[in-house]
Amino acid sequence: MRNPSAVKVGPIINIPVIVGATGADVTNTGNDPRDFLFLVANSNALQAKVMAGFVVNDLGKKTAAMIWQNGDVYSKGFVNAFDANFQALGGRIVANQIYEQGDTMFDGQLGIIKEASPDVLLLASFPPENPVIVEQAREMGIKSTFIGSDGWDDALMLEILEDNSPLENSYYCSISDELAADFIVAYETMFKNQAIGIAPLGYDAMRLLAIAIESVQSTDPVKVRDAVAAITDYQGATAISGFDGNRHPVKPAAGIRVMKIVDGQPEQHTVVKANQ
Repeated sequence: MRNPSAVKVGPIINIPVIVGATGADVTNTGNDPRDFLFLVANSNALQAKVMAGFVVNDLGKKTAAMIWQNGDVYSKGFVNAFDANFQALGGRIVANQIYEQGDTMFDGQLGIIKEASPDVLLLASFPPENPVIVEQAREMGIKSTFIGSDGWDDALMLEILEDNSPLENSYYCSISDELAADFIVAYETMFKNQAIGIAPLGYDAMRLLAIAIESVQSTDPVKVRDAVAAITDYQGATAISGFDGNRHPVKPAAGIRVMKIVDGQPEQHTVVKANQ
């Protein structure tokens, strides 16, 4: 579910692409070939804004540290948006650390974070590093509340550690919105497996493409692209009232799900309404 893959693929193809990526810059405007690419998920900028508000307004926390993967477009975009929104709400970033993909030891970064003693520690990246960072932070005595980006919304997050107790009572935002609840129940009933956040979005991407092709009775790329852009009041696993000028989904009725890890498993903690 590493969103930068959409950034790399989008510019080289002139066919409609509907993805569950969350990078706000995936769908650049203008004559860039990415004008064929649509998002079905809320952008990571919007999710970061929601998480900043959740930390301040729901958790009542005022200081934060961030640790993220160097060179990763998704991670950088999320922490930048979180930083800006957290500070706008009166919060203060007390440490900002990076690591390289594949790292297994994080004592240097965590030593700086421990000294800063933040109320919350944001990990805006992916497994396998995320759970290892949390485990090592707890071993070092860091007491901060852990919060995560939608990069945590991956079954692998809970499969890395032998004991997931370090992840207990951590919060993260889900890539799927609140309206996906019915789909998730149906998915888990059919497949006897947990539906991670990307599952409802994959369903919606295929449904939107099918609707567009059927409406124009053609697979011509330009016609299908225009038909996708014209779709309104879609109701599937999630709801999309239409697409904005950047081909981001407009979801005025939906809220972003904030998940909490309880007894080693994610559960919905709350739904935060977000302005686009």
